[in-house]
Amino acid sequence: MKSVAFSMKKALSLVLSVVFFISSFGSVLTAQAKSTSELRSEKQKIQQEIDNAQSKLNKLSQEKQKNQEYLETLRSKINLMQDKIDSLEDDKAALQAEIDAIEAKIVKTEQEIADAQVRITRSIAKG
Repeated sequence: MKSVAFSMKKALSLVLSVVFFISSFGSVLTAQAKSTSELRSEKQKIQQEIDNAQSKLNKLSQEKQKNQEYLETLRSKINLMQDKIDSLEDDKAALQAEIDAIEAKIVKTEQEIADAQVRITRSIAKG
């Protein structure tokens, strides 16, 4: 009887060990399945964030190109306005030269008038 009881204890111990092993392994599989599911979810979330970041980068790149085009156009306008200012300064210099020439003619004409008046006055006084 001792040997039957010992065999039963061995068998029961073996069965319990197997059940414990299977239950432990089963929970590990469940835990791994849950972790894998969580990892997939996290991977999808990360991929979505990557896609959002790429979308923002694309928009910023387009804005950067627009800003570069704007700057180039603005620089071109500045250069054209500087050309216009240079042209106006040249016109001003030419007009100033004409004014100076006219003023010189006026001074010369006034001197000629003054000389003519002196001659007329002398001529009348002699007369």
